[in-house]
Amino acid sequence: MEPLYDASVYPDPVLKTIWGAGNLGVAIANWWMLGWPERVSKLLTQRIYEDEFQRQLSQMEEILARTADMDYFSPVEVVIMSGYSLEPPNL
Repeated sequence: MEPLYDASVYPDPVLKTIWGAGNLGVAIANWWMLGWPERVSKLLTQRIYEDEFQRQLSQMEEILARTADMDYFSPVEVVIMSGYSLEPPNL
């Protein structure tokens, strides 16, 4: 599993949610934090990070399940080719 970028900014319950989601969960958290740290900060401040994270995780799992035959692409490539955005919500 890849390391979680800037793990110290997440409260314990959020960390448990991210780690509990496995490799894909850590990847989502890292994409969000590396690409949109201000949005992540707002989601954490407003205490809605977990809900939005779960929504993104579910949508990505659904996309990856429907495209299981495309396993020669990385999950990120599959999601992008499906037209889905990797961005967290913009509040």
